[in-house]
Amino acid sequence: MLRLVDQKTDLELMYPESKANIKNGVLTWVGVVKTGPFSKKYTIKIEYRIGKSPLTWLVNEKLDSETYMKIPHKYNADFNAGTVQLCLYKPGNKEWMKHYSIAKTIVPWAIEWLYYYEIWQITGDWQGGGAHPTPKACRNSDKYKEKIEDNKCMRG
Repeated sequence: MLRLVDQKTDLELMYPESKANIKNGVLTWVGVVKTGPFSKKYTIKIEYRIGKSPLTWLVNEKLDSETYMKIPHKYNADFNAGTVQLCLYKPGNKEWMKHYSIAKTIVPWAIEWLYYYEIWQITGDWQGGGAHPTPKACRNSDKYKEKIEDNKCMRG
């Protein structure tokens, strides 16, 4: 297991322009990333507590409220806060574990998510693969409980 201070040091070394701190047992990292040399800059925020999965957000994204709700492959989006919580991996599948470096896994996965996000903005089709999280409203609906024939509810 990597200690919070080790994760912080690794993030600061790999992303020297970023900001990282540890407070009350939580590592918070904020960095500006790009998907390529000509892409726009995105601000990513990661929070990590030992024993939990890192949480990752796209922050300060300026979109209309309807677009926020349509963004695929996310846990949630908050139009008022300008944040989108990214779905980078399925925690139960052990794709990320506590001995992995956040700087070498979560941050590159966020950049990859942004790459597919850029494609989605142009095409309207999410090409990044993965299992889309099911919104709570869908899980509790009668249609979902029976069996969803179409995946309208699953794409939220």
